[in-house]
Amino acid sequence: MNKTVVGFALSLVFAASAQANTLETEYGLSVLAINGVAVNSDNAIADNTYDIVEGKNQVVIRGEKMLRRGTKTELFSTRPFIMSFDTKDDVMIRFPEAASNYRAAETEFRNDEPKWSVMVGGTALSYQAEVLPGGGGFIPYSDIEELVANYNQDKGIALEQGKPTDMTKAAVVVNDAGEVTITGDSLAQLKLWYTKASAKEKKAFKIWMAEQEFK
Repeated sequence: MNKTVVGFALSLVFAASAQANTLETEYGLSVLAINGVAVNSDNAIADNTYDIVEGKNQVVIRGEKMLRRGTKTELFSTRPFIMSFDTKDDVMIRFPEAASNYRAAETEFRNDEPKWSVMVGGTALSYQAEVLPGGGGFIPYSDIEELVANYNQDKGIALEQGKPTDMTKAAVVVNDAGEVTITGDSLAQLKLWYTKASAKEKKAFKIWMAEQEFK
């Protein structure tokens, strides 16, 4: 594999993205990260409104909402979910319509497969979502960027120009007999294995790559 391919691959992995669209969430839904970067009041456009890129996006959301429970209201909280979708327009995310009260919300989130309302204008947008695995300790979601990075590494997802790309689908083929074949060009293979590497392995690779420059 030549040095040009190696350098170009790493530049794609670490490139920053241009932001084109916005994500708005219902009051009570918090966005914790967008495309691998933690979200806070400093990088939000306004309350519950955030920049997203045109195309593929990966966001982490968590819900905390006061819901009726009999004659009282109680705070209903969800675990963080990592969601991906592809859009060319602004997106609105709301709580599942079925979660109209506390008991209904418990039922909707019981199997960690709630039907979020993800809309572009008046049209439902296709998405994929699952619970983001937490870390250990008393505060399992204290380092959201590390958790997203670990999730993406496990899933073979790379952030190319700030957009999530499933490298496993791009570079690995499994036939009906379960046999795995690595496909794609050298660049695709390099990006796939880089997403799978540990921090120690990535460091060793960077050292090796630097050494190649002097050969």
